[in-house]
Amino acid sequence: MACKRSASARYRRLAVALPFLLVFGFHGVTFNIPKRMHEVAQDKGISDMEYLQGVSAAAESYKKSDQIAGRTGFIKALQKAMQKPGLYLVIGGKSLGKTKIMQKMDQVVAAYSPLLYVNMRHPPQPESTDALECLQAKAKDLWSAKYVPPWAGTVAGVMISLARVVGKESLKKGDAEGGVELAFSELLNVPKPQEFLWAFVDAAVSMKQIPTMIIDEANIAFPNTNGNGDSKSKREAASRALATFVAMTKESCKACVILPASDFAFPWGLQTLGFNKFDALQTIVIPEVEREPMLALLTEWGLPRDVAEEFYMIFGGNILLCQQAIDKLLEQFERGAEDSFDPFSVRGTDGLAGLAKDPLTREHLENLARQGWSPIEEGSADGETESQKGARIIAKKSFGGVINRETTTFLDQDLRDDMFSNRSTKQVLIPATIYLRNCIKVELQACEPSSAASQPSAAVWVCQLGSPDGEEFIGNAFQVKGVLANVDDLKEAIEKKEKLTIAASKINIHHQEDGRWVKDDEDSAVDRGKSKPSTWFRCLSTLCRRPAVRADCYGFTLPAGAAGAT
Repeated sequence: MACKRSASARYRRLAVALPFLLVFGFHGVTFNIPKRMHEVAQDKGISDMEYLQGVSAAAESYKKSDQIAGRTGFIKALQKAMQKPGLYLVIGGKSLGKTKIMQKMDQVVAAYSPLLYVNMRHPPQPESTDALECLQAKAKDLWSAKYVPPWAGTVAGVMISLARVVGKESLKKGDAEGGVELAFSELLNVPKPQEFLWAFVDAAVSMKQIPTMIIDEANIAFPNTNGNGDSKSKREAASRALATFVAMTKESCKACVILPASDFAFPWGLQTLGFNKFDALQTIVIPEVEREPMLALLTEWGLPRDVAEEFYMIFGGNILLCQQAIDKLLEQFERGAEDSFDPFSVRGTDGLAGLAKDPLTREHLENLARQGWSPIEEGSADGETESQKGARIIAKKSFGGVINRETTTFLDQDLRDDMFSNRSTKQVLIPATIYLRNCIKVELQACEPSSAASQPSAAVWVCQLGSPDGEEFIGNAFQVKGVLANVDDLKEAIEKKEKLTIAASKINIHHQEDGRWVKDDEDSAVDRGKSKPSTWFRCLSTLCRRPAVRADCYGFTLPAGAAGAT
């Protein structure tokens, strides 16, 4: 069923959502933000535009400063993590100021500790997505034969440790002037990134230091290897870096590696690279700014307390989002369209309507709206429950994240106790941010759920492909039938029809696009497969090692060693 939206200009979505929001405990919708802004400007004796321009300027000034609002618990957790070897995933919602915190940590800690920080969005090695290569480039930018970092210790300590690392025992005798520079020059000249980083780690450890490497925006260095644009060399570099970090942390207990990513789906991307969840000592969730520090910051910008509280109720502790809301108000006041200000359209929520209508994900969303979390039902070792599948799809769309009992979060303790009060609950889904939880509340009322019973049964042609790149057909094409709302349903239908010995989640589905096979996401609609590829085109495909361009059917691949269709 289509989304039911009000057509009125002023708070059109809020008018529809008001009864629903009140049920779920959100009361800020009756507060007229533009009207209150106008009243504040009048009290100050200035125009609406002048007032909002001043608030916007203050917000921009904060953005450019090195000031960090709140989140002291998160910072302490990072500092604690850096005091012992381990591999840490730092995940959370988008635009929460994670990078600013990481850069501040780098400025403070790197002055006295062996720390290498790289931001993969601005790699020190231009256009590189290789984490090892970028870490080596950063080290060469920071250190040189003329600048030996303070953490290197005494002359004797540097000489002995670096001599062992670079394999030149003669350096031990070089404690005369220039010896340290020579030794460090040898270290920096280790050519291969992987060997260089091991040399860096061993040198720091031999001086009783804990080397730390932070790869910010780690999802760029470790992409979800779904074959859609990720080159083979890029995937190999990511796998090599991941294996190196596991060896440095879990296996040898020598280094601390922190992988921050503004993406709750990041762990699933790592799994496709061979990462095992047990290879990480801990996962830390990036928090929003807490209520009181956020209110203090907003009033510092020039908002009165009641408006600041309204902003926090709607936008949460997301500083950038609050700044965007102010700029949106400013733009609408300029056009005389302030009455059309909709706080729930300040940032796009593409894909949320589909989640709200899909029975697979709607129950989770309703739980998030009502109580701020949703339990996830466990499945078998190989299989995935509907609950797990729905949670994964929501996380992939960045509207929520999956945590377990061991995850370090900064949630209210009573709320956390409620989440795991049932001993059988191992994982729960949480909203990505306060703002997105509010958007979920609005969308649930605007969109009715789709009924699986009302969806027509489909018959779809599929055929197994001969390689992960999908270069040729193998076996015979066959039909699968059922209610196929998305590609995930298609995977299950193939698994059941062929009686495969692997989990449906391990099947990859492909469709043809511009003469090549392209992998489909699990939540993609099933809108192809209406016709069977002819024998002639299948033979042509095999001979030319190119897809049969006139075949409309889906292709699927199985992991190496799995029994396929015949």
